[in-house]
Amino acid sequence: MNTLAKVTLAIGAVVTVIGVIGFVLGSSSFAGIKPVIENASYGGVNVEDSDNAGHWGFSFYVDGDRYVDENENGQWDHCEGVNIEILRPPETAWGNDPSFYFEVVDGFSGCEASPFNVYYDVPGKLKIGRACAGCYEGSFAFTSNTPVQVWDDEAALGGIFRGIGAICLGGGGICCGLLILILGIVFVFALEDEDNNTKLIIDGEGRVISSVNSGEYVAVTEDDSPSNQIENSVASNGVDEEEKSPEEDSVDNANWYEASDDES
Repeated sequence: MNTLAKVTLAIGAVVTVIGVIGFVLGSSSFAGIKPVIENASYGGVNVEDSDNAGHWGFSFYVDGDRYVDENENGQWDHCEGVNIEILRPPETAWGNDPSFYFEVVDGFSGCEASPFNVYYDVPGKLKIGRACAGCYEGSFAFTSNTPVQVWDDEAALGGIFRGIGAICLGGGGICCGLLILILGIVFVFALEDEDNNTKLIIDGEGRVISSVNSGEYVAVTEDDSPSNQIENSVASNGVDEEEKSPEEDSVDNANWYEASDDES
C-alpha cells in the first residue's frame, strides 16, 4: 500500500475516534444536568460564585402538567396559595433582593395567566418562581408549604452549553474523519504500490532502454521475456555479461581516420 494512503487512513481513523468520543461525552453531559433539590418542602442550597460577579439564581418548580386558570382571576392556579421563604441568604450583587419571587417567564410579573407566560422545560413540573438572583458565594435555606423542585440556573445553563459544544465538535470530527477515510480509500486504489516490481526493457545487446515504476528490479526484454532468459539472450548475441561503458561503446561505433601532416 502506498505510504500516502496509509497516512491518510490513519489520520482519518484517529479524527473519527476523537469525534465519536466528543459526541458521546457531549451527549452524556446532559444526563448530569439535574435539580439540586427534588420534591422537598425545605432544604439548603449552596451558591457557587467563583468569579464574585453574582450567581444567576435558582428556579423553583411545582408539580403540574399544564397551565390552568380555572377561576379566571388572571393568575395561574399552580401559583396560588404557594408560600416559599428564603432563610439566611448570602449578600447579593446589583442590589438585588435574594427573596423568592413569582416568575414563569422573564417579562411577565408574577404568575400572570397569559399564553405567552408559559415555560415548558421540565416534564411534569411547572415553573413557579426564582430566588437568590445575584447572590454571592455562600448558602441559603428555604421552606415551602408545598413540595418544590429547585434548579441551579447557572449550572444547568453551563451544562447545556458545554453539551451542545461537545456534540457539535464531536459531530464535526466524525464528518471530517469519514471524509479523510474516504480520501484514503481513494488513494489505496488510485496510487501505485511502492513495492511494485520495476520492469527494465533491455535491447538485444543487453542495454537498458526503458524502466517503469520503482522498487525491486526485474529485467525483461522488449518482448517481456523473463529475467532468467536475459543471460541466454545476451550470450547468443555475443555480448559480455558486463555492460560496456559509454566510452567503450562510442569508440567501437566511431569512424576513425588518420589525419595527414597538412590536415588539422
